[in-house]
Parts: sequence; structure tokens; C-alpha cells
Amino acid sequence: MFQPEKVCFGALLIFTFLFCVDTQICNDRQTLECLPICSPDCINGYCENPGQCGCNVGYQLDKTNTHKCLPICNNTCGHGTCVAPNLCECNFGYRFDNLTCQPICTEPCVNGTCVAPDTCECFTGYRKTESNLCLPYCSNGCPYGTCVSPENCTCNNGWDKDSSGKCVPHCDMDCGGGSCASPNVCECKTGYEKSRNGTCIPVCSNGCLHGTCIAPENCTCNDRWLKNNTGECFPICDMDCGEGGRCVEPDVCECLSGYENNENGTCIPHCSSGCPNGTCITPDVCQCNEGFNKTHLGLCEPYCSSGCGNGTCVEPDVCQCTTGYKMNWDNLYHPTCIPECEDCNGTCVAPEKCIYFFEPQSTTVDEPTECNDVACVSKADTATETETINYYTKVSSETTDSNYDENIKLNSDKVYAQNIW
Repeated sequence: MFQPEKVCFGALLIFTFLFCVDTQICNDRQTLECLPICSPDCINGYCENPGQCGCNVGYQLDKTNTHKCLPICNNTCGHGTCVAPNLCECNFGYRFDNLTCQPICTEPCVNGTCVAPDTCECFTGYRKTESNLCLPYCSNGCPYGTCVSPENCTCNNGWDKDSSGKCVPHCDMDCGGGSCASPNVCECKTGYEKSRNGTCIPVCSNGCLHGTCIAPENCTCNDRWLKNNTGECFPICDMDCGEGGRCVEPDVCECLSGYENNENGTCIPHCSSGCPNGTCITPDVCQCNEGFNKTHLGLCEPYCSSGCGNGTCVEPDVCQCTTGYKMNWDNLYHPTCIPECEDCNGTCVAPEKCIYFFEPQSTTVDEPTECNDVACVSKADTATETETINYYTKVSSETTDSNYDENIKLNSDKVYAQNIW
């Protein structure tokens, strides 16, 4: 029997045609092409050869049904069915995510994985609580802290993590001779006590005056202080304080009563007079220098072997003449002060008092002779210094009292002498 679908005619050549075999069919009867026949039809595919299906892209031939192509899902759908290439239709309680069916957990699985609907599986190092939460686990616990990640504690305020990971108390101050028992609280060892700032300091039962207690019953002295055999600290004075003082601080002498510090800080005896021309050897006791003698007041005065008549001994064997006197150097070994007169051709018996001889010019008592501002005596009555009274000439015995008063004018500028023969 003639089957028209088996005959293929060319589109341009009317009288050109092609007969297809039983397992083929014309493509569209417009081309000279015979297509294979698959029965039943290929699902999700095409007839590649008679009775042999080829699958569309994203599909593969069902191993149990050669006429059926199944969709390919690169990831197994797990709890679902692959309904199209890389498209799963998930079971109840699951959702399509990342090309597969993932379980749905109403509450997020923090630190864990949702392995089944509303079921979390904790990561390694985490443990599930009664409330189905995954919390970090620290095998030794976290006393005074919180386990924030597996085997990792964060310490509470006032606590620090030590090298082993444990939380230990923190003290802002150095506990010194003790240990930090709780935040900012030191616990002292035996031989130590707590100071005002809370740290533990060593105890020295006798104290450490001028030193520091560095360990129980052990003092170290401050700079410039020295420990004696009893453990006390004594000051060091480079200078000798002397028998009149004692070292009370480094290089500081404290003087006893009657002593004072010299420029070097040493204690020396004090003399209220100052001991000029001498040395203070004990309180208010002077020792005079050579050439000086001590007075009844304890002062040292220069000594002159000549006695310094009409003068003052100003240095050992050095006289300073009073006004109107000058040094007589005729005797070099015992110089003395003698009166000084200007233009005296006689004998100077007192300052500006010159005695010399004169010839009588009158025989009357009423006419005294002027001696030109100097004392005069008659040639018969030669006067010496010892024969003068208050620098005035001593008259002879023949001169009456009245004549004396008239002719010898005391305290006058001009001196007259009686002309007596």
C-alpha cells in the first residue's frame, strides 16, 4: 500500500522524490530527508535513531526507560526530587538552596549546622544546651570569666588571663611581698604588712630611721648614712666634728653649748670677745699670740718691753706716740716717745714747750721778760722736764706766791719767767 508520508518531494524539482523506509518518515515533505521513528515518543528528548532516543540539554536517558530522559541536577537533591535541570522539588521541611534541598530550622543554628528540620548539629568545640543553642565549650571551665570560643575564655572585669589561659585577679598596684588575691586586693606573706596604698611592704620591728626596710628585719641606709653593728643608720661627715660637736646629718655637725661651726662645718670653741690677737681654745678662753699679754678682762693686748711712756703699745714692741710726741730712735732697742717742739734751740720738755737759758734784761720783779711763746728759766735755775708743772716752768724759791701768780700765767699763750738774780 502506498503511504504518502513515506514519499518526500523536492521543493524545486517537482518530479524529484524520495521513498522512506518503514522506520523513517519525511521531515516536512518539502525536503528530500527521512527522519527516524521512535515509539513511544521520546520524553524530554528527541528520536536520534529509529527506536533510539537522544536527550535534550540538561537531561539524561532513564536507565529503566529508554524512551524517557530525566533532568540532571548537578547536586543531589537529597531530601527532594530533581524536576528540571538543576532544579529540585524539596520535601516538606526543606528548601531549595545552593542547587540542593537544605533542611529548614526555624531558629538559626549559630555555631552549628541545620541537619534536619528544626534540628541543629553543633560545630566541633561547641555543645548544645537545653534550649537547643550551640555554645562554645571550655574543658576546664571559665572560673571568673566566660567561654567565648572553644577552649578560649574571656575574663571578667578585674581579672586577667595567665599563660595557661586561666583567669587570675588583677591588682593595679604591685603586691610586693604578697600576692593578688582578688581584684585590687593583696594578700601579704609572713613578715610583710599592707601599706596605705594596699601593697605589701616588709616589716622591720625597730623601724628604719634614715633608711629603707628592704626585707623583713633588714634595713638599707640612705645615701651618706652608714649602718652600725646594731643595725641603726648613722650619718657620715667627711669633716671631723671635733670634741665640741656631733654628726647629726650627712656633712652636718651639731655643736655643743659654747661651740660654733666654722666655715668648714667643724665645731670650734666660741669666745664672745672674738679673741683678737689670740686663739679661742675653749669656750670664752683665749690663748694670746706671741708678743701679746692677757688683760684682767681676758683680752690679748700687745706687749712693749719699753713701756711706751707718752704713747700706746699697738703691736708687740711697737709704740704709737700720743699727739705732741715723737719716737726717739737714739736707743734702737728701747725706743721711747719724747715731746716734740718746733724750732727749739733749748730742751723740749713737753709738746711745744722748750726750755733754754736767757740773760736777764731787768732786775725788777714787775717787768717779766717775754720768752717768745716758750718757757724760760734763768741761767742760774736750769730747769729740766721733771722740774716743770703742767708744762709750765717751775720758779725758784725766791719767787713769792704773788709774784708766781703774776709772772707765771697758767694756761696762757705766752709764758713768762721771773728775772731772779
